[in-house]
Amino acid sequence: MDSGFGDNGRLSIAQTELAVKAAYHMSIAEPMGLQREVFGGSGDEDDRSPAAVLRAMLSRRRGVLQAYEVVRAGRLGQKLYEVDDDGALVITADGKPRELTDALVRHTYNGEALARMTTGYKAASQCWAGVCASAENLKKSLASMQTVPDQEGGANLVDRDGWDSEEVSSLRRKLDRIDRTLADWADRYEELNEAQESEEET
Repeated sequence: MDSGFGDNGRLSIAQTELAVKAAYHMSIAEPMGLQREVFGGSGDEDDRSPAAVLRAMLSRRRGVLQAYEVVRAGRLGQKLYEVDDDGALVITADGKPRELTDALVRHTYNGEALARMTTGYKAASQCWAGVCASAENLKKSLASMQTVPDQEGGANLVDRDGWDSEEVSSLRRKLDRIDRTLADWADRYEELNEAQESEEET
């Protein structure tokens, strides 16, 4: 499964069956509840039908993997969680799987070509998802490194010998710059929120 079904391609019988099953579980699950958004709102509102959302979703490889996960979990009566491009569960900052919601699915599978997503909140959100995925991959890589023995059945190598201090210092400087950048973004966000609250109070 190297790709989705294609934005303009027709679904085969098997693909249609997958779409129908996924739509069923996504429409009845909480807090998913995939449904048509209301018309007549702001320009940012998504008024696509569930069928249109599924079409956009199944046009991408990640969406196909998501549909299979939805059907699997739905059949078992489990909660529906978001998956990444490899079909693995997306883990949030607090270490928990991210539950699917109507808004999340619509935002992730918005029907726009990825090449067009270069400006605005949606483009920034895609970048943020990449940042979070990279952070999670870093954690996994560190955890894997901590399990490497010096030899078969031997002691853990890095716990016993440590790691090159210059390489570690270089990485820590990079992480420190990233941390400061994130802190600046958070501070700016809070400043704007406080300013808005002050305006509303006056």
